Parts: sequence; structure tokens; C-alpha cells
Amino acid sequence: LLQATAWSRLRFLGEAEAPVLIASRQGHQRWWPAGSLALIKAESAADPAALVEQASQRRCWGTPQSEHVALMIHGYYLEKLAAMLQGLPAGGHQGGIPGLDLYVSTPCDQLDEAEALIKSQGWPRVHLVGVANRGRDIAPFLLELLPAALQQGHTAFVKLHTKASPHLQKGDDWGREMVDALLDPGLLRELPERLRQDPSLGLLVPPGTLLPMSVALRANVDHLERLLQQQHWSGQWAVQQHYGAGSMLCGRLQALKPLLELNLSLDDFEAETGQTDGTLAHALERWMSLVILNQQLRLEALPGVAKAVPRFGYGWVG
Repeated sequence: LLQATAWSRLRFLGEAEAPVLIASRQGHQRWWPAGSLALIKAESAADPAALVEQASQRRCWGTPQSEHVALMIHGYYLEKLAAMLQGLPAGGHQGGIPGLDLYVSTPCDQLDEAEALIKSQGWPRVHLVGVANRGRDIAPFLLELLPAALQQGHTAFVKLHTKASPHLQKGDDWGREMVDALLDPGLLRELPERLRQDPSLGLLVPPGTLLPMSVALRANVDHLERLLQQQHWSGQWAVQQHYGAGSMLCGRLQALKPLLELNLSLDDFEAETGQTDGTLAHALERWMSLVILNQQLRLEALPGVAKAVPRFGYGWVG
């Protein structure tokens, strides 16, 4: 019922009623535990006024080039960041891979360690920023890395994060699959030229991650409803689209520029309390794809076999 209600709220966005058809009310009620129809939104126990966020701190060196690929990573787990970078030629220009300019965010308390790690691997062009632990990988991307890369005029980008997803049975495996797909040397070699030859291509996502917008929609409907109304976009259109689950992707950097028009700040993102879904960051994971599709650009999945992508209840909503 919650899933169907979320779908209907977006389908009939802005209307006084958002109907849901229940074929057998008595039969449906037998599915619900006693008392569960009285749904209560649990408010966070954390006092927002008590949260003190650290200001961003930047460490930059080298001169980025617009023709290089912008490699943007949120490095929450430094050992995973080190493994990602270790498998790449620092700065690119080897094996046919074009130049790679590195844009990295990491929590403020490990900024020095991240800087030492990146310098030890010899990366020549780096924009490194220490951020508050808020908004997962999405807040650092939208507030820090994306504006910095756009300013340099890059055409192609790859966006990654050091995903763990401990709440998922195969969270680590899924993260490795996505990273391997997006750091494939063949993809890195071909991406800039592919974007030049195909102006309709917007984003590429790892195999198996292109999912219907309706997947787990009920947890994210509040934020999506607000964003759709703010942008005056059709809810009926939105619920028919797909999005790249996992927020790791690559493609045409300039196509993400409309995300900055949301004018978000760190305060718009919920404080970190271990949430597994339903935050603004989770809604924006979907919104990135809608931004691309709204520009009549294509969203495609990379070829390959995805073994560890969670089902996310796909069978219930497909």
C-alpha cells in the first residue's frame, strides 16, 4: 500500500487526490499486522541545533585540462580509495587512456591522510576537499566536486565512491562490480570520443543498475515530490523513467549542470544516523537520471553481467 501510494502521489503530482485501487479491502487488511495502519513518521532523535559541521578544506595541485576525463571520487574509506587509484595510471596517458584529472572528497578528519595517499601514488592534477560527513557521496559531489569540474570545462567524467553498503548482503561485491565497470581501461579510452560522436548520449551506468523509478519509491517519495514540484516537472513522466542505482556513473559532465540550479546547501541534507534509504541523498541519486532525461539525452547501461546487484524488491514493482 505504501509503494502504490508513493507511485500515485507522483503520478497525480499536485492534485488534491492520489487514488489507489484496492481490489479486496478485507483481504488486503489481513496482510497488515494489528495497529500498523496507523503510520507514524519517526523523527530523528538528534538535535539539529547541536550539530556542528566543519567547513570544507581544499588541497589542490597541478593544472587540470578540459580535454581530460574528470575522475570524481568520494573517498570515505581510504583503503578502498587507495585500491581504486592503484589500478590506474596516475594522471592517465598510458595504454591509450586519456588524461585523468582527479577530484576527491573525504571526511575532514582524514584529509591529511588522503593527501599523503594520493601524493604517494604520484597523481599530478588533483582537487582534494575535506567535507563534513553528511549527505553520503551525493552532498560532496553536488556541493564540491561537480562545481569544481564544471569550472574546468571537462567533457567526460567518471563518478565513483568507496561503497560498502553493510545493510545489503552483497554490498561490497556490488561496489566492486560498479567500480570495475567504470574504471575499465577500454571505457576510459573510448569515453571522450564516444561522447563527441554521439551528442545524444548523456550517462552510462554499470551493468544491471538501470532500474525503474518505481523501485523502493515509497521511501523516497517525499523528497521526489518536492523536487518535481519545485522544477514544475510532470510526475506522470517521472514515474515512467529509469535511474542508475548506486550513484556510480560516467558520461557527459555538462549535462549535470542543471543539478546546481537546485541551490542546495549542506543544511538541506539530513544528519548522518545510518539511514539506508529515504534521505535527500537517496532521492538525488534518482534525480541525476531525471535531469539527463529531461534534456532528451540517453541513459544507458554498460554491457556486461551483473552478479551482485541487489533485487531491491524489483519483482514486486516491475
